[in-house]
Amino acid sequence: MEAVLYLALTIVSSNLIFAQDYTVPEPTIEVFTPKGFQISIPHEEGINLFAFHGNINVPMEGLDAGQFSRDILKRRGDRWVFEDKRSKLKKGDVIYYWLFVIKDSLGYRYDDGVFIVEGNLINNCLSFI
Repeated sequence: MEAVLYLALTIVSSNLIFAQDYTVPEPTIEVFTPKGFQISIPHEEGINLFAFHGNINVPMEGLDAGQFSRDILKRRGDRWVFEDKRSKLKKGDVIYYWLFVIKDSLGYRYDDGVFIVEGNLINNCLSFI
């Protein structure tokens, strides 16, 4: 029985090692005027969940849920998009975040994300259509 269990664990471990060929890409972050922002990654076959966890101007501590904590279960076109329409950001504000993606039934993280708002904000009259 121990040999069978060891063999099963070895096979599972080996599959996990070889399946780790996905890396969560650096996200695209857009900040809108007068308020709102979105963060997105491109779709790849096998992705069925994109999660965003973040804070504005408050560093994340490890894997805290954060001020924003949302699982996105449906992509928008060819991207997975988290969107906030309420936050009013200005130059110098910082978005601290981490992402989680499930692809082919395995979870992958993008940790310690930091985005500093610059002066070129996008007018949001077309962005939320």
